[in-house]
This record gives sequence, C-alpha cells and structure tokens, in this order.
Amino acid sequence: MKDIAIVGATGQIGKSLALKLAVRYNILLFSRKPDKLDSILTHMGLPKARISVLGYDKLSYTKFDMVINAAGFGDPGLLRELENEIGRITERIDRLILSSMTKSPD
Repeated sequence: MKDIAIVGATGQIGKSLALKLAVRYNILLFSRKPDKLDSILTHMGLPKARISVLGYDKLSYTKFDMVINAAGFGDPGLLRELENEIGRITERIDRLILSSMTKSPD
C-alpha cells in the first residue's frame, strides 16, 4: 500500500485530502501543530489506523511514496499578521520536502 504525505494538514485542503485518500492509502499528515491536528482528526472521524500525525521536524527523515504540499495561510488575519514572513515560512517547508525527497529519491 502506498504512503502519501500531506504537508499543511491542518488546513481545509489538507484535511479534505486526508479524508478522501485514507480510504485507499496510508496517510502521513505533517503539521506545525500536530497536537491540534490529532484532535481535528478525532472530530472528523478519520480512520486513525491508516493515518499518522507528525510534526514538520519528522519530515526530512520519513519515507513516503508521494507528497502533497497543501501548506498555506487560509486565515486572512494570519496572512496580514505574517505578511513579511510568508516567503521565509514557505521556503522552509519546501526545503524540508526537498530534503526528504533527496534522501529517498524513489
């Protein structure tokens, strides 16, 4: 069975993808706030047997078959607040993904 990583899993896109994909795949959800995500999953009724919740710190050494980057800022207030940091945050996430892919090119 394939392992699919979803980065930015606390957002609406990440959660929706997890809900659909967990029916057929093992899902690795990466989030800046894994504790928050775990409670969200319980509330949504997602099949925890096929879902792992991990922090971004685990991304660079976790193996997976495919990655979906759903990281972003859906909250307009947060977007305004972090306006000057968005590029830096996005670059950090992209580098973590690329690091993981470099270690496991298959």
